[in-house]
Amino acid sequence: MIGSLRHISGSRRDERVRKNTVNMFREIFKFLASLKLALLLLSVIIVASMMGTFYESGFNAEVAKKYIYNAPWFNVWLGLLCINLFSVAAIRYPWKPHQTGFVITHAGIIILLIGGMIDRQYGIEGNVRLNRGQPATNVLELPEEDLLVSVNGESAKTKLIAKSMVTPGDFKINIASPSNDVKVEIVDKFPPLIQLVMQGLPMGRFEKWMFLPDSEDLGPVSLFFRQGTPPIPAPPPSEEERKQMDRSEWHFVYAKYQPMVHTLVGKPTHAEAKLLLDDSGKNPHIDMTFGRNTFDIEVTPNIGKPYTLRGMPGWTMLIKDYFPNFKMENGKPVNVNDNPENPTVIFELHGPPDNPNLLAVYLGPDGKLRYFMKNRWNVESAGEMEPGKNYPGFMPGTEFGIQEFIPSGLTKIAEEDSKRLRGVNFKELNERNGGLMLRVSAKGESRDVWVSESLPQEPDYQKVEVGGQSVSLALPHRAIELPFYVGLERFVARHQEGREGAGDYETYESTLSFGYSKEKQLDTVRLKPDSAALKEWGLSRQNAKGEIVCSIIDMDESSLTLDFADLPSKHSSVVVPKSEVADFFKRTQKISMNRPTTFPETWYGPWTGVNYKFSQAGMDASMPDYSGVQVLRDPGWAPKWIGCIMICFGIFTMFYLKPYFHGRREVKAAAAAVKPGKAESGGKTRRAENLAAGD
Repeated sequence: MIGSLRHISGSRRDERVRKNTVNMFREIFKFLASLKLALLLLSVIIVASMMGTFYESGFNAEVAKKYIYNAPWFNVWLGLLCINLFSVAAIRYPWKPHQTGFVITHAGIIILLIGGMIDRQYGIEGNVRLNRGQPATNVLELPEEDLLVSVNGESAKTKLIAKSMVTPGDFKINIASPSNDVKVEIVDKFPPLIQLVMQGLPMGRFEKWMFLPDSEDLGPVSLFFRQGTPPIPAPPPSEEERKQMDRSEWHFVYAKYQPMVHTLVGKPTHAEAKLLLDDSGKNPHIDMTFGRNTFDIEVTPNIGKPYTLRGMPGWTMLIKDYFPNFKMENGKPVNVNDNPENPTVIFELHGPPDNPNLLAVYLGPDGKLRYFMKNRWNVESAGEMEPGKNYPGFMPGTEFGIQEFIPSGLTKIAEEDSKRLRGVNFKELNERNGGLMLRVSAKGESRDVWVSESLPQEPDYQKVEVGGQSVSLALPHRAIELPFYVGLERFVARHQEGREGAGDYETYESTLSFGYSKEKQLDTVRLKPDSAALKEWGLSRQNAKGEIVCSIIDMDESSLTLDFADLPSKHSSVVVPKSEVADFFKRTQKISMNRPTTFPETWYGPWTGVNYKFSQAGMDASMPDYSGVQVLRDPGWAPKWIGCIMICFGIFTMFYLKPYFHGRREVKAAAAAVKPGKAESGGKTRRAENLAAGD
């Protein structure tokens, strides 16, 4: 009896536990499907997106990815949103017809989020550097870097993203070292900084903040800030060699005719002069435009006297002679009489050579600053520099110096004393290629060294001697190998009309070749035997199969435009009428701004996102045959597009088809309300019968 009572009591207790557990899970399920949770999740995601936009505009995209989009908490938040969307739909199961749009919309959002998560996990985004005339490559550079530390032939590698480091706390990561005696730490993400000052009567005062390794072309002088030691100055040129480098020009200026200019030494000055006289034909003076300066010079008082041109350092004018009535006799200028019938003045312009002055500041491995200077006459000088001291400049009456030198710690200074660094463009530095300031320690000795980002194929090692150890450091971009090769066959950067000198470009275009080996797969064209193009240049370009290997860079209904890699870019295109073409086979592909291409070319690649998309990303005005190409692999493309289509269709269903579902429900309700054998009258009965009949 007692055992039976215990059994009954235990069964009741188990039943209560089961009911409590079921109730607990039911409450959790209700909470996961609640509107309060949805509003909380959406609010946090909206705020996070706003913060991500702020980080990207204030710093760069890598910072936004680190703190927001690729952060673990953001992944968890997106997962909770998927669970909430699933629970909202699942708690209403079995679904009614009028809930069709609701279910489709929520399923579309879930599929869209899943596609985004697939991209973040398995997607690839990087850049390929291509140069025309060089072999095809399969090296894809990623935004991440590998910090390489080499000691006595042994190396260690640490993966990091330099551009994502913002605060000093981001620098506290463990750097792998191949030797227990050598320790490497990250000190700063900003390179050493100097404030260079140049001043003097001819030029006024000029100040420039320069990061390592900045350069600046100011026209009269080129500035550089480099790492290392300056070269040894060469012996100065002799006086005769300097005279041969000077620029000299003779001007024959007439009052009634076009002037004549004869350049003696150097390049033409392009100075323009006019000879003007008063109403009486006397008091001649020269009106001259030279560079951005204009001069009004009296002739008679300055004959035979060097005249210094203000604002033109080193330039003088020497008026040789003035002739009121000029005439040439026996190859010599003579004056017929003093009547101003053909007034003419002869003068000489003399000035420095057309070579830019050069001033380079070097930061040595010992932490000291040194300079190397070369003026227009190739007179070189070098020496050590101390902040706060001035040194003789590249022309008389000028001097230069370093007003302030900040070797490291810029991140902390920028946070605590922004006024001190007024004029420093940190945002621009965040966007461009940078590096890391590293501190190498060994046996109680430390040395700071700046390591710039470099190419994965050619790591730029910085060597430093510390504690008796020779340590080499490099920061190349991480790279992966594509399953195929890509090469550049042609690159064109079209200027905006009328803006050629300003460096404004309308569009960039690259012609790419693809293949599964380093041997480029180019286009082939076979010309007809009676083709004029074949007789003119095609015979020398035919291969054993009678084909012409080239790149078809353009084609229309009437012609083909061919490009040949062994000719310069600007002169390598040939137009061939299609009437002279027997057949052709095109393998190359063209990309331009907002017009990408894909490879491999399969029917399912664009729909599934498993192929690679190539987009025009950049160029270098100083390298006309270079093209920067962005490569993107998007395996989550299909779920994202399917999700977007489902969201659109679900919203359409909710707004435009929901009344239809409600109408069907009303018809069924009306039909059930009409009972057989029961006499009913009135408008309501007739309306119910009409609805039941489908009217």
